[in-house]
Amino acid sequence: MPPEKKPRRSFASDNWAGVHPEVLAAMAAANVGHVPSYGEDSYTHEAEERIRALLGEDAEVFLVFSGTAARYPDIRWIFSHSGGTMPFLLSRFTRHEIDMKEKAKERVPKGVMYELKKFHYDTAQGNHSGALAALMKIVTPGQVLFGTDFPFRDGAEEIEGLAAFRFEPKDLRAIERENALRLLPRLVA
Repeated sequence: MPPEKKPRRSFASDNWAGVHPEVLAAMAAANVGHVPSYGEDSYTHEAEERIRALLGEDAEVFLVFSGTAARYPDIRWIFSHSGGTMPFLLSRFTRHEIDMKEKAKERVPKGVMYELKKFHYDTAQGNHSGALAALMKIVTPGQVLFGTDFPFRDGAEEIEGLAAFRFEPKDLRAIERENALRLLPRLVA
């Protein structure tokens, strides 16, 4: 008889690797009770302390609401999955800007939408019509980069999704190649 296999622990997301028991315990502990959002919780403060220990006292965790994106306008940020939930939770972000009152003037002087529009977004698992339509309401095709989530999604699937959205040919070329070369010119052959 073959030896009995232990059940695998895994996330049901884009990570199929096993989970270390300490990581699993920390995740379970982090999901008990209620904490305020947007950086006012103990977990964010601990993450900030650890990041600052590694990168220096000026390092920030939240790019937009901390003011980091505004203070470092020359950094070209690239976010995965067509911005993830950002396009769908946009009203939460704009509402938070209103709720910040005076802090917003200091941290996001040009506004949340200005900051979100200057970021770049890849299409890894965000290449379907719903995700692309939401993202295109916020940014231009010049801010979008081709991305796969290999091995979870292959390039052919990404290409099919982008083609189905019916971008203009010049925009599709930009997404598939030219935008990346503009951001990373050392890759130009």
